[in-house]
Amino acid sequence: MNNPGRNKRLSPELASMAKVFSGGVIISFSPVLFKISGASPTAGSFGRTIFGGIFLLILALIRKEKPFRALRGKGVLPLLSLCGILFCLDLEFWHVCIGYVGPGLATIITNFQAVILAVFGVILFKERVTPFLAISIIMAFVGLWFLVGVDVSALPRSMVIGVAWGLGAALWYSLYILAVRNSLGRMGKLPAVTNMAWISLATAFFVGVTALTRGADFSVGGASGFLILVVYGIGPQALGWLLISSGLPGMRASVAGLIILIQPTLAFVWDIVFFDLPAGPVRIAGAVLALAAIYMGSVGRRPVKDMKK
Repeated sequence: MNNPGRNKRLSPELASMAKVFSGGVIISFSPVLFKISGASPTAGSFGRTIFGGIFLLILALIRKEKPFRALRGKGVLPLLSLCGILFCLDLEFWHVCIGYVGPGLATIITNFQAVILAVFGVILFKERVTPFLAISIIMAFVGLWFLVGVDVSALPRSMVIGVAWGLGAALWYSLYILAVRNSLGRMGKLPAVTNMAWISLATAFFVGVTALTRGADFSVGGASGFLILVVYGIGPQALGWLLISSGLPGMRASVAGLIILIQPTLAFVWDIVFFDLPAGPVRIAGAVLALAAIYMGSVGRRPVKDMKK
């Protein structure tokens, strides 16, 4: 016998699941778009955030969120600056990592931020070390070992460098999430689109400033590369994260953590399909272990609002 009340309760969560799933699929194309654009890591970071930020700012104005008035809030500008700096570092490291190890491996490695956050929870917030957490950490490193090659001594130097950049990106993103989470009293009061617009634009500002000061390569890959960067910003950076951020509050953390894995999983698949990533049984086993560890790190502690790329 059907229970109308039960159907009504399920409907909102199913809608939220559809949003998060769709957002994860869109974001899974992030590393693919960057790689085919031919842009430099700095240009990729700047293009993604400036085009995404402009799109979101226009959307915030259309929605009458009054984004410019939001900047007057106490402590908002310093907080946006901190988030922009941390996200700038994360994107720069991630884009460099893609150049060394490819889109799929780079995305899985940088998603280790879920495990790093769990460790931070123990160290900084005195959260209890559970067997669940210990197992996830072991699985993460075994999975990484399988992904890059079991014989570490025979690894090409480029793979070692790429893994180092990827783990660095995971660390920066973990710090970015902590900065946002620990400031929800102020940032949480900003409308969702406005919040994402200003963080994107703050990131673009710091990417641009650091590029000018260190004379970084800012090539965009020609006219086609420029257009791809526009799609990169409006698609994964703006629409993808709008779908995820609007869907997450309406679903259980365990379900969200599982669905969000569609993003690194598909990024790994796209690397095999589009860029001929060698994917033998050992590497696939490594991907499964790494993804399982990321999921366990995501849901095995207090929920965190933000998830990866």
